[in-house]
Amino acid sequence: MSKALLGILGALLITLSLLGVLFSVVELFDPVGSKMSDDGDPLSPAASLAVRITNLVAYLSAGILGTVLLGWRPWRKKKDGEP
Repeated sequence: MSKALLGILGALLITLSLLGVLFSVVELFDPVGSKMSDDGDPLSPAASLAVRITNLVAYLSAGILGTVLLGWRPWRKKKDGEP
């Protein structure tokens, strides 16, 4: 894949994962309120804590993958002369 395409895919993953993390954190702290805003089935029981944590970890993982695809690798040591 070309570097530009990987950059676009990485930026898209980062953007979507930021939104997902935001929604997951809201759901983590207020599961009933976030379930009540569901138009499809507002009166069903809220998701369990394990499901909410799994969603948060999945969105965080997608964000990490996006940063790697974008080319930002903070753990990599720069050699002399590298940009």
